[in-house]
Amino acid sequence: MAILLVSLILNAWLGYRILNLGVTITHQSDQIKFLNGQVKDVEKLWTKQVERSSSSALIEAAKEVGLEVIEKRNEHAFYLGRIKVLLTDDRVAKIVLDE
Repeated sequence: MAILLVSLILNAWLGYRILNLGVTITHQSDQIKFLNGQVKDVEKLWTKQVERSSSSALIEAAKEVGLEVIEKRNEHAFYLGRIKVLLTDDRVAKIVLDE
């Protein structure tokens, strides 16, 4: 009888843990989708704003906020932290966030 009671309690606890894990994973997935949407919106806005800037102005701004700057002259690009910036005639042509 005691074994049955312990088994029921253990199964109830395990059932609760599985349900709780499912809710947690679902919430986490929703948050990731929301944050990815925010990143895409920022990318659209930032691209329009950055197209008006010269590469030297962007590099200077990145250094001011402490981002590492890596210039790739042979690729006509540079990195500001983890953001790749492609250039055309010293002007920003495109930014790449997912590389």
